[in-house]
Amino acid sequence: MHVVFRESHGLEETATAVDLGQDPADLVVLSFSDSDLAAFAAGWRRGRKSLPSLRLANLVALRHPLSVDTYVERTLANVRAFSCA
Repeated sequence: MHVVFRESHGLEETATAVDLGQDPADLVVLSFSDSDLAAFAAGWRRGRKSLPSLRLANLVALRHPLSVDTYVERTLANVRAFSCA
């Protein structure tokens, strides 16, 4: 079986920067996988009373360099733990 890729996009091919508008949190998880992010969210919801604050973001939203800069300054500045899956 052969897989044919019809489109190829690089991370630098985004047209506009976006601000995700996420406030700082104790834990931040970034991933290209929506299913990974959903699993983290479901697990956090179960124990939210005893867990630190959490922010989740899909890396696709951070394709533009200005988006990354804004996210680092606004959300990651005082993070205690960070994961990029």
